[in-house]
Amino acid sequence: MGIDIYAQWIKDALYVSEVETFVTGKFHLAKKEDKNFNGSVEIYVELKKEVEENQDIITKVSRAIIETLKKESTEFNHLHA
Repeated sequence: MGIDIYAQWIKDALYVSEVETFVTGKFHLAKKEDKNFNGSVEIYVELKKEVEENQDIITKVSRAIIETLKKESTEFNHLHA
């Protein structure tokens, strides 16, 4: 059993004003499992050509994605409240 994460939610998160100046809007979701079958999702986000990755951008993009998922998914919101 897991939480549904829809691509549209991630796309919506990448178009918030705080991050849209850094990203192209392209991303890739990768589902992962550890040896105990605990699931996780990695989200790879493409930055615009003139943008270099740094901790501030990572934090802003991560925060935008998490806040969007909390708003859209009651399951995600419950687990990350």
